[in-house]
Amino acid sequence: MPLWLQLLIIFIVSISGIVFHIYLIKKIRVWAINDQINALADGNKKKKQYLQTLHQQMLTDKVARKHHADQLENAAKSFNDYK
Repeated sequence: MPLWLQLLIIFIVSISGIVFHIYLIKKIRVWAINDQINALADGNKKKKQYLQTLHQQMLTDKVARKHHADQLENAAKSFNDYK
């Protein structure tokens, strides 16, 4: 097998691995925040919808990801269900 073909295969496999890991990390972040929202809502549909809306607003406002969990927890604590 020629050297250029070996190098091409190594390059393709390396790039594929990097892309897969980036994709997986992004999916894990989404799963983690959704799990947190479900846990904070504790079965309350209105509270879950409120937290999801708040999270979407944080994404729109480009709030740093490290602050998302704290802000969601604070919002869940201060949430009042007006019936």
